[in-house]
Amino acid sequence: MALGAGVGNNIAGLEYSAHARLRPLVGSSDSGRLHALTFQSAISRGQYQIIGDLLNFQCDEPQYCQVGPKPQWMTWLQLDVGWETRASSGFLLRVSTGYAFALNSPNWHCTLAGKTATCKNITTSFPTLTVALGYAF
Repeated sequence: MALGAGVGNNIAGLEYSAHARLRPLVGSSDSGRLHALTFQSAISRGQYQIIGDLLNFQCDEPQYCQVGPKPQWMTWLQLDVGWETRASSGFLLRVSTGYAFALNSPNWHCTLAGKTATCKNITTSFPTLTVALGYAF
């Protein structure tokens, strides 16, 4: 089991995260390469901003949504399944796929020319793909 936490920055501001990864099935080859099935769960919280069609949204008054909503705090839960391999030299490769789900729905607002319109976020989940390269000691 691996546990992790992080603090970072995205284009809208700070982001915090924590994750847990399980490797229940581990095998090895004759060359000393290790292989493992992985299951990961992560939770993150940060300021997010709708950019173009990334988070598809609809506005009550579309003429006021040309600029896009202001950043809002969102919490996401991500669940993945994947495969990990480590060479005897320490080189590590992990590939996983899963889904991220929004745990809250902010009150999105768009502004243009001093007018405000309410926007409805209609995308609350995304497929995910993770590719990680590293070195294990």
